[in-house]
Amino acid sequence: MADVNWLTGIIFPYINFILFVFLLWRVARKPAHAAAEKRSNEYKYLYEKSAKEYNEAKERLESLKSKYNSLEREMKSIEATAEEVAKKQTDLLLQEAEKISQALEADAQNIARREAARAKQLLQEELWVKAKEELLDRVRSEFTVKKQKEYMWSSLADVKSAEK
Repeated sequence: MADVNWLTGIIFPYINFILFVFLLWRVARKPAHAAAEKRSNEYKYLYEKSAKEYNEAKERLESLKSKYNSLEREMKSIEATAEEVAKKQTDLLLQEAEKISQALEADAQNIARREAARAKQLLQEELWVKAKEELLDRVRSEFTVKKQKEYMWSSLADVKSAEK
């Protein structure tokens, strides 16, 4: 170790290094500081922008939540109203159906009465015709022509008086 020159081997390299670091610090300090400041400003800007967007999103979320709740209340109100209207319409339809049913029943009874009366009248007419035919046959077989005429004229007078 005796051959080592302390001044040129050990001290000058350290002095050179310290001098290099000092000059580098002196020369690069302003641009490095400006770059760091620029980057810091960019980060601040991004942070403020994201904070602003976060607050806006939060406000929009609250606004949308309130609109959603409002729409939900409105939907429930509409559902209740629709249900009430549907119930009223159902009741009205049932009442109308009941009225129609009663009217149809009354019409059916009227038709049945008319048909029964008509059938009764047809039956009476048919019986009358048969009774006349039987009477005429009996009269022809039992009476003479003169007695037949007398009986017929008296019978016709009885029928006319009975009809009045």
